[in-house]
Amino acid sequence: MRRTRLEARIDASVQDSRVTLLHGLPRVGRTRIVNDWADRRGDVAIISADGQAPDAPILLFDHVREADVAGFLMRFREYEAASRPTRFVVVPSSLFATRQLSAELAGAVRQIDVEPMQLEDYLNEAASVSDAQGPVCTALPQPVATDAAPPNHNIHWLRGGLPPSINADSDEASLTWRRDMLGGLFDRNYSSWSLPTGVSLLHVLQWAANKPGSELIDTDCPNVKKTDLLTALYILDRLGVTRRLSNYPAGTNAGMAKKEKLYIRDSGLLHAMMGIATVEQLRTHVEIGESWESYGLEALILAAGGLATAQYYRMMGDNGQEEIDLVLDFKPRLARVIACEFKTSPNKEPRPGFFSACAKIEATDRFVVHSGPAADLDHSVHRLDLTTAVRRIAETALEAGA
Repeated sequence: MRRTRLEARIDASVQDSRVTLLHGLPRVGRTRIVNDWADRRGDVAIISADGQAPDAPILLFDHVREADVAGFLMRFREYEAASRPTRFVVVPSSLFATRQLSAELAGAVRQIDVEPMQLEDYLNEAASVSDAQGPVCTALPQPVATDAAPPNHNIHWLRGGLPPSINADSDEASLTWRRDMLGGLFDRNYSSWSLPTGVSLLHVLQWAANKPGSELIDTDCPNVKKTDLLTALYILDRLGVTRRLSNYPAGTNAGMAKKEKLYIRDSGLLHAMMGIATVEQLRTHVEIGESWESYGLEALILAAGGLATAQYYRMMGDNGQEEIDLVLDFKPRLARVIACEFKTSPNKEPRPGFFSACAKIEATDRFVVHSGPAADLDHSVHRLDLTTAVRRIAETALEAGA
């Protein structure tokens, strides 16, 4: 299944920037994405970092390692000195290579973060595979995985959006893959980022998973100094593992003075750290509400396409705590401020503090996002399933970008 919106972002970047970097977690699918993109365009030559460059408008370099960066930079500068209009698309193999290229090519480079498959991507891919396979002959035995289940949002919520995780033959195999991937990712040497050798990124991520969506207290991680914790969190943010949200109003001195909230972005990675292996375990877990909030929040932020400022709202009001889980502010592009509350049950009303908070920030839209299968519009505050909520945000983003 083609990720057409991501391909469109690559098209736009190639048009505007000499070099496009595709950054993402290991096995997020960047190679498949750029190969599909190159096949569609027909004007892209795929070469190795030290290979002979053909005469093509766009050169694609995949799996560029730290050791390859110097050679690529030399090639780029030769093209630039000769005033050749060639565009470059680069898929770095590590965060280190991404940082080197970004620093050396400042002003000529644009980075595109390749996110794990979102719910719509997953459901569309499952549908396309089913259509491609056609009807199955019932006379022949068909191999079926032990934990095989029809594609649905619960599977995506449980396993996350990394292709080897969501496509694994069983829940146990998926969980094992996620844990192994994190182990390999964090075994890399991050000392060049000023992270002491004795500070474990896995330990810091476990601390974050033990309190998902909580306000960040930077002295609260056991056996890790504040400065080392902030360094570790910065690396996790750059890797695309975690996300931090500012309190309202984000970007102002008032907002910066308040505590941030910390989330693990891919729900499958969160559940790997929490030891949740099945949908049944997820649905009965004490932290199901926090898991759903993390999952839904990430989906809506990505649906906004970078056109809204994402933040949360938490203040003590006259009648108690006033809180909004997610505020998407589309100003100044569009006079829309959207307030989102996350509930696992389709039947739960927002808390009273949600309404007073919406009044304080002058929200133009407000809705609840629940984990059920369908939207319920028969309430003053609409109760939306995640797919409907994502589409509503995407439509607003389309209007904001027009």
